[in-house]
Amino acid sequence: MKLLKSKIGWQLLLLLLLIEFPVESLLVYVSYRNAENTLRTELTDKLKAIATYQIAEINQFVEEQMANAFTISQVPELILAAEQLAATPTLPNKAVNLPIATTNYGKLFEKYRAIFGFKNILLVAPKGEVLLSTHTVVPVGTNLLGADYKNSLLTQSFLRANTILQPDFADFGYLPNQGELSTFISTPVRTENGRAVAVLVVGINLEKMNKAVQNYTGMGNTGEIILATKIKDEVIFLTPTRYQRADEPIKKLMVDDFKNNKGEGVRRAVSAETGYGVVLDYKGNEVFAHWHYVPALRSGIVIKEETAEAFAPIKELRNLLLIIVVCTLFLFVFAAFNIAALFTKPIRKLNEVTKRIAAGDFSQRAEMNLKNEIGELAHSFDDMTTKVAAYQKEILDANNTLEKKVQERTEELNTLIEEMSQTNEELHSTVDFVEQQKKELINKNANITASITYARRIQAAILPLHEEIAKTLKDFFIFYKPRDIVSGDFYWFAALKDGRCVMVAADCTGHGVPGALMSMIGVNLLNEIVHLLDIHSPEQILETMNVEINRVLQQSITDNRDGMDIAIINIDQKNKVVEYAGAMNSICYVQNKELIELKATRMGIGGTHIRQNLTFEKHTIDITQPTMLYLYSDGYGDQIGGKSKKKFMGRKFRELLFSVHDLHTEIQRESLELSLKEWMADESQLDDIMVVGVRL
Repeated sequence: MKLLKSKIGWQLLLLLLLIEFPVESLLVYVSYRNAENTLRTELTDKLKAIATYQIAEINQFVEEQMANAFTISQVPELILAAEQLAATPTLPNKAVNLPIATTNYGKLFEKYRAIFGFKNILLVAPKGEVLLSTHTVVPVGTNLLGADYKNSLLTQSFLRANTILQPDFADFGYLPNQGELSTFISTPVRTENGRAVAVLVVGINLEKMNKAVQNYTGMGNTGEIILATKIKDEVIFLTPTRYQRADEPIKKLMVDDFKNNKGEGVRRAVSAETGYGVVLDYKGNEVFAHWHYVPALRSGIVIKEETAEAFAPIKELRNLLLIIVVCTLFLFVFAAFNIAALFTKPIRKLNEVTKRIAAGDFSQRAEMNLKNEIGELAHSFDDMTTKVAAYQKEILDANNTLEKKVQERTEELNTLIEEMSQTNEELHSTVDFVEQQKKELINKNANITASITYARRIQAAILPLHEEIAKTLKDFFIFYKPRDIVSGDFYWFAALKDGRCVMVAADCTGHGVPGALMSMIGVNLLNEIVHLLDIHSPEQILETMNVEINRVLQQSITDNRDGMDIAIINIDQKNKVVEYAGAMNSICYVQNKELIELKATRMGIGGTHIRQNLTFEKHTIDITQPTMLYLYSDGYGDQIGGKSKKKFMGRKFRELLFSVHDLHTEIQRESLELSLKEWMADESQLDDIMVVGVRL
């Protein structure tokens, strides 16, 4: 307790606090604010990135559903069914007599619903009668223009598609006598001459949409993604909340639920607002949220995380800084009073001796053997009666020495501060230089990407149009999937004057920009060989291509070894014959439920085979029987994927072709694309992929 009564101790503590505490407080405050702003920026960027990704997933889901509905509406069997069913007479009780629906088309209808994953499908006559249906609430024979369904979202979507003859994506809502949230896509069914004979209405499987949205990677334990829409005075969650049980009903919010700013993010999102900040969620918890309107669904999305978790790091930092400040304060108290104790004890003794000497007792002595300035003071004090002048001089010398030391220490400290300031300026200059380099790299990368993207338009322009091919080949598909923006794979088509046609599928060396350049060379050479030189036989085209590639790339005198693998067919539909020759690219075809592979000559065009007299074997295919013929590059079979992370392989690829060969060609293309997507999963595409199918 005596120690705490020391005036010197309190004065020294106050001095230390006046010097150190403002600086430390400022550093703590700046550190805390910088950390808080950085965390808030990171949270904002993270939630925006998640929202951007989820909206892209939603848009892709909507586009796929619209494309799938349109694909089904173009199936010839469905068009035929619509024409026949629309012509079926209507009974007085408004029920449709549809024996054909249950016997001939029912299984086909269910098959397409299962393939594309729709919840239900309806085929509706222009006057509103349901001709085919997999919907239990809207059975065959229901008239959508009747009193029960007249104002329903299903009928509204049907009427819009039937009026504008364009696909329509309906709002979310409830059907009469059904408590389940629904939405539909309606698309007109047209004949070859463009006449609308019915409207195809498909019910969207919301569970598939949920899977596309509910990805909580990087969102901690309290993060949630909410997709909601507004129906009259209700805000309805389209997807279940993160911790909602399977047996819980869908979440609904009424207008009164938004009092006291509860559910503020959801309210703003469905009101077509975009923003972020700290708000109260639908449970009344404080969250950091980003809300965004989703035009594709006419709904809103909210990405949120509870502030207790989101700002936990900054709270931990605050607690740590408080601990440091408290510890520093205790250290100052301990240091101040212990340092003061070194002075106060001998000073008290000297004070007592001084009082006795002042009273006239010159026999008093301090008698202190301290090895410091106080000890020297005590010894000098003992001799003060005889050495007062010397004592004063010693005190002055000691003061001068002390001032000199303080000045030296001050100069050293100023020098150190200047050095630190110079170092800080150099660091700022380095950071500015690095930022400038980063901006230049970003600009260069953007310019390169823009150039390559424009090159894709040029490459797409030289590929044959589907409309031109369709003038000669009535039933075909092309599955074309470049690995990069531009492709080393290309396809080529030429209709000959005598009624025959030539189809080519080629795989050039490399992919991306080098492959695209080779593909443009290949297209130009094919145009020259077939149209100018009138060479139409596949093996002669390959032989001429080999010579021309060597000539164009000067491979006989340079180190260039680029080339391409090609499959060429000459289709003579009049004489029911197909001629084929291939350079490394084989083909296969299906006749009489049997798949046959025709091997190519094991020699590529150009490349390392710099020989002018290469010959290629020609094969002839009799197409008097119905034939499904496929040309392809090696990209599909070489793709890594599956649980074992291995290649798809050629044998498995041919089995896949055989499994889909009897489907409509457009559905074959969809099946190939879907199988590839499932096989790849999270793997990257390794090469350009191309498959061409022709039904003869």
